[in-house]
Amino acid sequence: MQKPNDARVKANETQSAINTKDVAMIARPFLWKNTVRVIVYDIRDINNIKQIRKVEVDGNAMATRKIGDMLYLVSNDYLNYYSENIAKITPSYVDTAVGDGYINIDYADIHYLKNSIKSSYMILTAMNLENVKTPATIYTCLGGGGNIYMSKENLYISAEDNNRYINNTLMPEKVAAVDKTNIYKFQLKDGKFEFMAKGQVNGTVLNQFSMDENNNYFRIATTTNSAWNANGEVGSKNNVYILDAELKLKGKLEDMAIGEKIYSVRFMGDKGYVVTYKNIDPLFVIDLKDASNPSILGQLKIPGYSSYLQPYDENHIIGIGKDTQEVDGRVTESGVKLSLFDVADYKNPKEKFSTVIGDAGTSSEAIYNHKALLFSKDMNILAFPISVMINGGNVENKGIYSKQVFQGAYVYNIDLVNGFKLRGTITHLLPTDVNIDGYVSGYDRNIQRILFIDEMLYTISNDVIMANDFNDLFFKNKIIIGK
Repeated sequence: MQKPNDARVKANETQSAINTKDVAMIARPFLWKNTVRVIVYDIRDINNIKQIRKVEVDGNAMATRKIGDMLYLVSNDYLNYYSENIAKITPSYVDTAVGDGYINIDYADIHYLKNSIKSSYMILTAMNLENVKTPATIYTCLGGGGNIYMSKENLYISAEDNNRYINNTLMPEKVAAVDKTNIYKFQLKDGKFEFMAKGQVNGTVLNQFSMDENNNYFRIATTTNSAWNANGEVGSKNNVYILDAELKLKGKLEDMAIGEKIYSVRFMGDKGYVVTYKNIDPLFVIDLKDASNPSILGQLKIPGYSSYLQPYDENHIIGIGKDTQEVDGRVTESGVKLSLFDVADYKNPKEKFSTVIGDAGTSSEAIYNHKALLFSKDMNILAFPISVMINGGNVENKGIYSKQVFQGAYVYNIDLVNGFKLRGTITHLLPTDVNIDGYVSGYDRNIQRILFIDEMLYTISNDVIMANDFNDLFFKNKIIIGK
């Protein structure tokens, strides 16, 4: 949400010159400051819901995690250079366990992240959801973060450290300048944060799944995009690093899939799975058992790529991404691809089952946001929102986007015998939302999230919450919320 940065500044406030012969109207800026708000409600009496706690922190939310009764929030707050009170540009927060007013964080309470290149504050917040009278813990650092990984004991925050520029000048030709990633480790103890260590690796991190903690070791997968290699050519490489409890390098596996970049990662115990892509999809199986010597056990090369890897069991992984095909000598993306990988034989991983939905232009939020995916092995369900495009059967133009024929949820059964079996589809769109040319107008009825409670499957869009029977997907009821 947003709050005014200074209550004295009005949107229509102006300043005029005293000399009426040369009147100048200068509009003063209406300054806004983003905040992140956490509200706790008591819903034990459904007819008398009460707000019992609020914590509001300056900045934009980067990530949240819940462990037991504790909620952890990581936010970035960019420095407000345009504040009227430039001498007081520290962030502030509200905690109703303390009071209703904003509390400015004092300079003496602000730490700094060494080597951070971001001109922002990073604010770590811990609040007890059970005891609403316990004040929140606020830990503030000068410097911003990127992706996070959290275990039950530790919080790891990654931040890019770009060394390609010196004094705002791009480094000269044939200098092997590479991006680096700083890792900051904080221990979680009694609802408080304690800085433990800082480490650094080559390359940049794709997302939270590129990081992991196991047996007191921190594992991280990165892509190195060199400005130039020894021959003055641009190139990319992929790496896996293992750091000890003090974030010192223990082992490394570098220069994987030269010329490609990482599209997805999943760490599972003493194994790691990395998908890289440029023209074809290599799935690498990595042995992490010996922390000092990680190695590639096997790899699988197939068309397409998986941009998200979802564990099915210890020997099988679901891949969600895009199919690819060669058109006129070049590789193009087509429909959304589901794969079930068998990694029981680590040296020879196999694609056990696969299915492709739609043609070029077909998309799903689950490709880049795991929160859009519903998966339960026990309930035998895999579901996700999707917009399906078809090219009208024109085989010669497989790579050309065509018209949209569906937006909603695809619901699959998935098992190791039959693979992916489409149980059915659900849509919130009205018949008038899609015209004959595939133009969709009902965007607020695009399904975004799917969940189930007991025997009911719920789909959610901006305008509608719909309930369908979990087993046969028969419509039960819906609520129109967009009016």
